[in-house]
Amino acid sequence: MQITQEWLESIQDDQGLTNGQKQLLSIWKARLHFVGYDHLPDQVAHVIETCKGYRGMPNNVAGFVGLGKVL
Repeated sequence: MQITQEWLESIQDDQGLTNGQKQLLSIWKARLHFVGYDHLPDQVAHVIETCKGYRGMPNNVAGFVGLGKVL
């Protein structure tokens, strides 16, 4: 999979790329430059496409403080 602007736009959500996607892309970009390739392996591209990352705590668990002492 070649990293193109169109591909990057297709994998991001309305808030842009997730931190996980950015981290994986930076790791692989450095690795590919080192070995002289210009394409991501398909498996890596798939992981980056589906890596939605952490966008904050859902409202339904925001107030959760634990179960306390269970008898």
